[in-house]
Amino acid sequence: MGAGNTARPVSAMRLVIHFFGVWFGGMVLFGLLAFMAAGHGIELRNDAAGLILVFIASLTSGHLWYRRENAVPAPGRMLRAALLCMLFLAIFHAAVIVAIPARIPQFPAFGRLSQSGREMLWVVLAGAALFLVPVARIGLGLGIRQGCKAAEKVAERAARKVARQG
Repeated sequence: MGAGNTARPVSAMRLVIHFFGVWFGGMVLFGLLAFMAAGHGIELRNDAAGLILVFIASLTSGHLWYRRENAVPAPGRMLRAALLCMLFLAIFHAAVIVAIPARIPQFPAFGRLSQSGREMLWVVLAGAALFLVPVARIGLGLGIRQGCKAAEKVAERAARKVARQG
């Protein structure tokens, strides 16, 4: 194979950018699907969409990670990558919680919430981020396992080809 077959270390920032790109792209696609469904009078509600998208994004990031490094990373490194992904996701959610209500007149601005209301939003955000860390860690692990299986299949095919020729 080409460049994907050489072992190169993957930076944590590259994994986070890949994770966030897949997650954000999935959110945009889900939003478009919900918008189109609403145009036809169909209510599309999926409370687990965010959870599913975090899992898919971490799964693809794990697969990318294995394909680039050709080795299973240490469990601590996987946990650190999952924590970084969730940190960036929490920062994005915090920005949305603060910025969007202040820009849309139909929503009360974040600044006009009571102190207990603000604290409740931050607690919910922190709880969601902590809940999603194991989901991202499992997704990274499964993506790496998929990468291992794909590499084994390629090696097996190559060995069969060599055996037939020799």
